[in-house]
Amino acid sequence: MKLFLSVVVFLCANLSFGFMNLKARVTSHLSNPASVTHSPEENCFYISNINGNPKDRNNNGFITRLSIDEKGKIHTEVVIKGGESDIVLNAPKGIYYFRGQLFIADIDTLRIFSQNKLGKWEAKRYVKIPNSQFLNDVAMDRQSVLWFTDSAANCLFELRPPYGKKPRRRFFNQKIAEPIGLELDPSSDKMWVSSLADDIIYNVDLKAHTILKRYRTRVRGLAGLSSVEKNRVAIVDFNNKAYVATFGVTEVVRETINREILEKPSSILYEPISGIILVTELKDNAVSIFMDEKETK
Repeated sequence: MKLFLSVVVFLCANLSFGFMNLKARVTSHLSNPASVTHSPEENCFYISNINGNPKDRNNNGFITRLSIDEKGKIHTEVVIKGGESDIVLNAPKGIYYFRGQLFIADIDTLRIFSQNKLGKWEAKRYVKIPNSQFLNDVAMDRQSVLWFTDSAANCLFELRPPYGKKPRRRFFNQKIAEPIGLELDPSSDKMWVSSLADDIIYNVDLKAHTILKRYRTRVRGLAGLSSVEKNRVAIVDFNNKAYVATFGVTEVVRETINREILEKPSSILYEPISGIILVTELKDNAVSIFMDEKETK
């Protein structure tokens, strides 16, 4: 998933992970930042902000654009705000960018925004997800199908393009307890799913709708995750840690990224071209920027 404070980590090219140096901390235009996605066309990041209680339908949510210029200066601005014009945005959590559109999970509704020729974001379509209770993360597979986790309904939802038809409930009887984080396995038509209730990362088959493997992390309170390379994901838990996890036979090997305490980190994003990782946290309304120690020596 992609929730609350964000941490950016600059990594070296050989994907050697370890402790990172805290380089900067950003607090402007953020309030309970929930999730983050990357726009390759603009080379920027979009962050969803709950701005209050994650269950409240108060039209108080907003989306922040974060960019880093060539000199390393960080810029933030609010680009979508609930209550402005015809925009409805209550407590946005999962967010996904694809070809000039943002797909946002908002409690029990998918909200789709498109960017006009002037670069302004406009509401395109709102799709109610029947039987959903608390949508968390959102991701897109290689067939442009949208997938959502619902930690309260204990299932995933599948919504096929053009996203106007009724979503389908998947993995309802597969015993994934409180699914929260969601990430496409880039090497196949499979998805990684993290569980908030236990210490397991699931590898699921999107076509057969079955669980293929279960990997124990020995960490409770798992949250968001992001693919790093084949058989490796970056992951955070609500116990204030960020890791890179390498999958073994039945368990993962974890490399801790942060020395500093992260206040309930909820999501993480690895952007492979720039080597940047963003971690979102629940409590501090901030974006912390870390750099690989080898790059600072």
